[in-house]
Amino acid sequence: MAAPNLMPTIERRVREAWSSFYAELRKLGGHALPNRSADIFVVRPTDAGIEVEVQPVTFRLKEKAARTDISIYVTVTGSLLFSPESTRDDTGKRFRYLGRLFRRGERQAPAAYLRHAL
Repeated sequence: MAAPNLMPTIERRVREAWSSFYAELRKLGGHALPNRSADIFVVRPTDAGIEVEVQPVTFRLKEKAARTDISIYVTVTGSLLFSPESTRDDTGKRFRYLGRLFRRGERQAPAAYLRHAL
């Protein structure tokens, strides 16, 4: 199993990063569902390291800053893996994400489909 002593630090840093990000998102008029870090991030030890799994979260955003309506929806999910040999909590070993971008009222394929893994 991965170094469990890093788990509390990684959990804390994930919560702090989400809180800061979400505060900025709200200033820009955006929203996220779910919006609590405990509902989005699952931190657990694995044989390969400490994994931070990102549960599906949908961001509702303005397409342009001057507009007042929410018209862009971005849904993402993914994970981060931190090496068990790492002595720092900010050194990622691997990450992957899957995202989709939709515009309000679209009934066809998403406007963009994003996928990345390292």
